[in-house]
Amino acid sequence: MKVAELISEPALETLMWRIPQQKRERLKRFKRVEALQHSLIAELLVRVSLNKRLKVNNRDIEFITNVYGKPSLKKGGVL
Repeated sequence: MKVAELISEPALETLMWRIPQQKRERLKRFKRVEALQHSLIAELLVRVSLNKRLKVNNRDIEFITNVYGKPSLKKGGVL
């Protein structure tokens, strides 16, 4: 079963509000809905994993990227 068949449009909009605005705006530029859904699910899985492992709220998780685009946790808030 494809991801697009599993996530309804209202559920997708609700899940989008679980990630930062900048990330939402980037995902909304995707041309294919499947790509948007895959990226959204990946982002949420990372956040849930960090939430469980580090015992922090989702809103306290912040990422930064280096000059090559590699993401890492922002120091100060979570670390």
